[in-house]
Amino acid sequence: CLTERTLARRVKTLLNMTVLKLIEQIKINRACELLVLTSQTINVVSDNLGYNDDSQFRRTFKRITGFTPKEYRSQFKDHDELSEKQRDMLY
Repeated sequence: CLTERTLARRVKTLLNMTVLKLIEQIKINRACELLVLTSQTINVVSDNLGYNDDSQFRRTFKRITGFTPKEYRSQFKDHDELSEKQRDMLY
């Protein structure tokens, strides 16, 4: 059984990011998938990922991906294959 602190240290050592940043990255990766693969509104995607504030989701998404959610959807929605940049963001 790991303590919270030990887990946090191991995540930081292995991934070079904090647990909170890891969770944030996982949420944004899922948002990318939902934006490209579904027709859910950006607000619904935000809500489904646990963001209480749509503007916070949009700012976080832009900071991590370089795109607003709307721009991201427009850029990647109609492409059959994922671009290298998109794959990098997802994984």
